[in-house]
Amino acid sequence: MLSATRGFGRLFTYFGSFKVGVWEDQTKTAIVPLCSVGSGLTLQQRNNLTKSILNNMNTMQLVDHLAYNYNDHPIILELRYQQITPDGLNIRFPTIYRVREDKPISDIGCLTDLKA
Repeated sequence: MLSATRGFGRLFTYFGSFKVGVWEDQTKTAIVPLCSVGSGLTLQQRNNLTKSILNNMNTMQLVDHLAYNYNDHPIILELRYQQITPDGLNIRFPTIYRVREDKPISDIGCLTDLKA
């Protein structure tokens, strides 16, 4: 996860949308943004994720938007999606499948894997 944005309405007290990224290539030197995702979590999972972000955050850019430093406390989100765009640079209809606390940041996928 690269950043999180506060939710609206009943999700106002939680982070409602998350920008996620993947490694740019197999060298794993740079993470590039892939998509924003907000669906797929139960309210309890969203509450736990919000607490985790707030407990570990170190940078607040705006009141409603958090720039999360993934190097200090990485949060790995496993996604499901319907389709990869024809150019292989984005995914369509992503949903969060689960938070992967058991995975290190080195295990996330690469942009080149999506293009394959």
